[in-house]
Amino acid sequence: MYFHFVRFNQNRIFFFVEKTIIMYSQLNPLILRSLTTSACYDNLSIESLDDKSTTKITTILAVHDNRKIAIIKIDNENDVANIIDSTLIDFSQNSKSNPLQMIKMIRLQNKIYLVVLSSKTLKIYSTESGYKILFEQNIENLDKKLNELTITSIEKLNENVFGFTTRNRLHLFEMTNNNGFVEKEFHQDLKSSTTSQIIKFIKIDDQLQRFGLFENFTKITIWQLNEKNFSFTQITTFDLHANTKLTCVQVFKTFLLIGTVAGQIQIVNIKDGLLMGEIQSHIKCVTSMDVATNTGYLISGSEDSYARLFRLEQINENEFRVEFLQQFIAPNEMIFGTKFLNTNGSSMAITTFESNQIKIFKMK
Repeated sequence: MYFHFVRFNQNRIFFFVEKTIIMYSQLNPLILRSLTTSACYDNLSIESLDDKSTTKITTILAVHDNRKIAIIKIDNENDVANIIDSTLIDFSQNSKSNPLQMIKMIRLQNKIYLVVLSSKTLKIYSTESGYKILFEQNIENLDKKLNELTITSIEKLNENVFGFTTRNRLHLFEMTNNNGFVEKEFHQDLKSSTTSQIIKFIKIDDQLQRFGLFENFTKITIWQLNEKNFSFTQITTFDLHANTKLTCVQVFKTFLLIGTVAGQIQIVNIKDGLLMGEIQSHIKCVTSMDVATNTGYLISGSEDSYARLFRLEQINENEFRVEFLQQFIAPNEMIFGTKFLNTNGSSMAITTFESNQIKIFKMK
């Protein structure tokens, strides 16, 4: 039995006990024969679709390196991850001049789309009929202040709108009635200063259409989208904890979960920016995180070869409980992707930097 420390505001110390609880067992791994190494942290994206006629749930997993995207549909209702079909999208011919930077599976109007961003192009694929390209746009000149375009995040804002951020701007796209897409223009500068850069974009609240923009590792501003005229209202802004080099962010209830280069997960109150505590979850950089919102399970991956599972519980506005549940190890490999396959956290997937497998785990 081990004891971990979580440091709280006003010099309070909160203890939680590390338990050896074996909650998940590994299923058959999914083989990705043509991928080599990951393009960046958090390289795994997942969405699920309910088939109401059969009550089955089909899950689509997409993982990428800097040249290719492997997409796998599975039926994960049983104790095995049965592959329904798999597809490989190859960008190798243009990988030097136009490398893949980021992908995301997004559900819009109860359909799943694959959003692919490289250094020069935005492409949106259908997942229903052979991964056909539905929309393509040149984005090479979107960020004229920088010589090289850098994509920092992709997020869905509502059932019709998704966006992505470059270092200097938020870009929004709306789905049209005929399954097409159109870019939505707006003229507000959402950065706090002309010299700051956007390093992360995160959805905060579905119903209120609120999102957060992180700038320069020093502050976050919460905005609300007014969809009628595509304008934005600032809700709040606050500074991040000093020396926070964030790598990934998740939201749980009224808290931000911020993974850092130092291996910590910070728990920050969204309302006022108060640092509630820190979990020293890893000894190296946190590369990815995911939260099962219905149960409060948190999975984090790291360069230290471990993925660690926690249970989060909000007691009240000033008290937060964290319980360590289980850990997973990929010997001599860095873990780059960790995702739950559903909001209950009954299944999850893990990818590593060098392996050509997606490891699937299911709750016992």
